[in-house]
Amino acid sequence: MFRKVIIGLLSCCSMIKLACSQTNSFQFEGLGNGILYSFNYEHVHPLKTNAIAFRLGAGYTPFDGSNFITIPASLNYIIGRGPHKLELGVGGVYYDGKLYIVGDYEYHSSFGAFTNVYYRYDHPDKRMIFRIGLNPLVSDELTAALWFGVGFGVKIGKLNP
Repeated sequence: MFRKVIIGLLSCCSMIKLACSQTNSFQFEGLGNGILYSFNYEHVHPLKTNAIAFRLGAGYTPFDGSNFITIPASLNYIIGRGPHKLELGVGGVYYDGKLYIVGDYEYHSSFGAFTNVYYRYDHPDKRMIFRIGLNPLVSDELTAALWFGVGFGVKIGKLNP
């Protein structure tokens, strides 16, 4: 099943690459949208002064007898010029797997929604990206959690669109 998720993510990544003037990146995020961690692909489309970004990721978490996958996706609006930016967005995360819940292992498949409020360091002439911020989560069972994340990434392709 994990192999199918990776193949699906790679297919999606190849479909959303639109033009050379747009910025793409790969990022690792601890906690954040992928619950515990995720590896993400991001596609940024610059506007006149700001930008719109689409992120798609995957995480796999093996615990002592438990294991589950997460697939976060988000649409973000990046505000600011220069290296220091504000990132606001909305998205969803699908999670699926075997969890240890109250003394027993239980298969759980669910969907949650989240918002992003992140500080983003993204220098136009450098390849490094750093993100830190809040992303409150709401599960399909209407359980809410104030969550946060820290991410590091590298731009691929053309710099300074």
